[in-house]
Amino acid sequence: MVSWLYFGTKNKNSSVIIGKDTRISGYLFESALEAGFLSAGVDVGLLGPMPTPAIAYLTQTYGATAGVVISASHNHFQDNGVKFFSNKGFKFNEQDQRDIERRLRETMVSVTSENIGKAIRHKQSLGRYIDFCKHTLDKNIDLSSLDIVIDCANGATYHIAKDGLVFLRPLGLRLYIIILMALISILIAALLILTVYDELCLRIKLI
Repeated sequence: MVSWLYFGTKNKNSSVIIGKDTRISGYLFESALEAGFLSAGVDVGLLGPMPTPAIAYLTQTYGATAGVVISASHNHFQDNGVKFFSNKGFKFNEQDQRDIERRLRETMVSVTSENIGKAIRHKQSLGRYIDFCKHTLDKNIDLSSLDIVIDCANGATYHIAKDGLVFLRPLGLRLYIIILMALISILIAALLILTVYDELCLRIKLI
């Protein structure tokens, strides 16, 4: 529906990129959005897990008509949401929002089969964003007095931090990346469950 609302008045060469966080529901949202965009004749580029700022940047880099992020980082893991960016990497402006509200009152239609959009998976998007991050720093800056710890938790930055932020080390800082917090949490929970289970078994035997 969003694809029809926003892209219905755009040119025939419209395209969109879709990124997501690590929530399991992202697969469902991604498939639904992909199908909707394709049915509106919009080409789709799938990026996989990517942080929100990366989508804003890559929307411009790939020359997409819009960018979509499946994420709701402020919510619990079972809740998710969708954010949209214009081709400039900013949220929809007021005019676009008014156009969408106006089209809500119209009948929704899909394109004919020969005009369905095409989907591809961008395999170089991570490298492009990492290169962009590299060029935002002054190579002559001295960070040797800094110790930085990056806790990626369950976020979409986990693979960027692991594979991409090593370029910070030549600047002198000491970089520590935590990417196993979710696993550690699961192990702690499992140990607590086993402890409670053992105590229950002991009480049952005593009874």
